[in-house]
Amino acid sequence: SKYDLLNVPVTDDRNRLLGVITYDDIFDVIEEEEHEDISYIAGTGEDEPAERSVMKAVRERGPWLMLGLGGSIGSAMVMAAFEGSLKQHLAVAFFVPAVMATAGSVAIQASSLVVRGLATGSFALQGVPIVLWRELRTSVLLGVGLGILLGLFAFVWMGNGALALCLLSALGLVVINAALSGTMIPLALKRVGIDPAVAMGPFITT
Repeated sequence: SKYDLLNVPVTDDRNRLLGVITYDDIFDVIEEEEHEDISYIAGTGEDEPAERSVMKAVRERGPWLMLGLGGSIGSAMVMAAFEGSLKQHLAVAFFVPAVMATAGSVAIQASSLVVRGLATGSFALQGVPIVLWRELRTSVLLGVGLGILLGLFAFVWMGNGALALCLLSALGLVVINAALSGTMIPLALKRVGIDPAVAMGPFITT
């Protein structure tokens, strides 16, 4: 790709020609890796749909869906701990889906950039601290901006300044947390030898 070559010679340690890698060989590898990564992202396994039995599909998808369900149960337990507050301030519950959905979207965006950077090797040149510092600054700006938008909407809709300030703070903190999680989880998986593509989808959104 760097030198626009159609084929590349393969030599041994004494520079004797062993063979040639052609562009169509590389294309096959790219296609195979892309298929594998998309399957990991979706949590559906690597087999073609036509070749996969029902029970095998259940075994491959089940663990990821159970992980997602576990995260949802954890969220429900956290909300249950604030049941009294939610009863007193019911309007807060109206905005919980918006905050959670925004966090999931931010985490997926961040992890997608990291996975792509790891795949292309660009992060190896920049270094992890630089990536984390850039993502932290980005998440702060996004969190503040989105928090202000949600706070203004809540104030116009509900006419409650305290609620607007609460939502502004909550969304800001959640966006920062989601962006950092979406950045650090793929990096951590890469460090322990796991394909970071698995960090996408159910894992990151949970």
